[in-house]
Amino acid sequence: MKMNLLKITLLMVTLILLVSSPATAKVEKSLLDGNVYSAETNQPVQGAVLELFREGAGKPTSTLSVEIGNKGAFELQLYPGRYRYLVIKPGYARFEGTFVINGKAPFKLAIPLNREGQVSGRVIDPSGSPLPGICVSVGKDLKGVTDANGIFRIYGVDSRGYEVRVVHPVWVIEKSINLSVAAGEKKNLGNVTVRKGGALSIRVRADDKGKQRAIGGAYLYLSSDLVYRNERSSKKGEITFTALPPGFYTLGSFDERILDPQRSIDVM
Repeated sequence: MKMNLLKITLLMVTLILLVSSPATAKVEKSLLDGNVYSAETNQPVQGAVLELFREGAGKPTSTLSVEIGNKGAFELQLYPGRYRYLVIKPGYARFEGTFVINGKAPFKLAIPLNREGQVSGRVIDPSGSPLPGICVSVGKDLKGVTDANGIFRIYGVDSRGYEVRVVHPVWVIEKSINLSVAAGEKKNLGNVTVRKGGALSIRVRADDKGKQRAIGGAYLYLSSDLVYRNERSSKKGEITFTALPPGFYTLGSFDERILDPQRSIDVM
């Protein structure tokens, strides 16, 4: 009798596990129906490379690189989700964007490419000597490195506004450079003077019954005639602003926890 009860108990446990275990849902793909064309002529552009990345932690993930064929058209089967994409074609500006696949119906994506703009210049130090090996950027991903004569050239620039920056741990641009580039325009900045930048470290503290307590998540800004930066303090109440051109700055905050919201600072 005990043996029979044991068999019944085991059988019940097995049934419960089988019933309560959810079936794995099958994720269906949707059709991405796209085309790449010239923004100037509306004619299809073939031979471009499309790079796709599915955002978020959900699975299955998707990272694709596809070369666009005849008539600039392409079709892809994609899982639902939010995607970032980048289109690269020599002679054309880089094009970035996002889209969302959220149903079974085909999703249409039209991608216009502008003619490539270019930004060039020559990086020099305060004495006028050219600086080789300096990385210069416009926007987030467009970069060029100076040659032995300090000359740089950046390709694939789209038609919009940019801030020119030097990506270097020591050198910073002496005066801020903001520019607007038209489709196909070749813009020469001439001499771009850089100086050795400074750094400013800040600790945000509160007086808590005679003890210093770090304030995390405090929003602070640092501004001058040439620079504007903003950061939030870490959990330890620390912020570091780097690559600062020499000059006078205003350090301020709109955080109600900070009693002294503004002060002037001289960065050498």
